[in-house]
Amino acid sequence: MKADDVEAFMVELQDEKDLGNRTYNHYLQAIDSFGNWLAHPKRRILSSNPFAGIPRRNAQVDVRHQRRALTPAEFNALAKHSSVSMTMKYVHIGMND
Repeated sequence: MKADDVEAFMVELQDEKDLGNRTYNHYLQAIDSFGNWLAHPKRRILSSNPFAGIPRRNAQVDVRHQRRALTPAEFNALAKHSSVSMTMKYVHIGMND
């Protein structure tokens, strides 16, 4: 398998599944990591990572979901309903002060 084949597959997958650039990059990172595993000196299944060098997409130009920090109220609600709420209670003390 060659990098060109993987890149062509990824472009087709992105179009078919309407993947955002960030997701595309995550998938490509997993493939690249697998190539590193295959080429690790202890294994030497392959002499080198055939997927190294496949260009990543610019995730900043295709933002599908705006990320943000939780508000204190959202954090409190999450901590209240989570299984670690008691631990989070002590971590969270003083945040509203």
